[in-house]
Amino acid sequence: TPTAVVTAVAADDATLTPVPAPGDGQAYVVQSGDWLSSLAAEYLGDPALYPLIVEATNARAATDSSFTTISDQNQIEVGQKLWIPARP
Repeated sequence: TPTAVVTAVAADDATLTPVPAPGDGQAYVVQSGDWLSSLAAEYLGDPALYPLIVEATNARAATDSSFTTISDQNQIEVGQKLWIPARP
């Protein structure tokens, strides 16, 4: 079983972005006052790692309808289900 799936990247992009495997993290339901950066600080140890939550949640949303794609990282909704990847 693979431990990561690679997202599609442009042909001229020299790096690949790993997407956490299904067992690598936890579901989280957004509460009032939550921000992606505060969740990243709490669960990943660094507020600057919030894009990992966006990527992981969007990857989950592609295969699990209980997750909603995050199209604007500055706006998450109370009750929205996110995927918090394991701490890097």
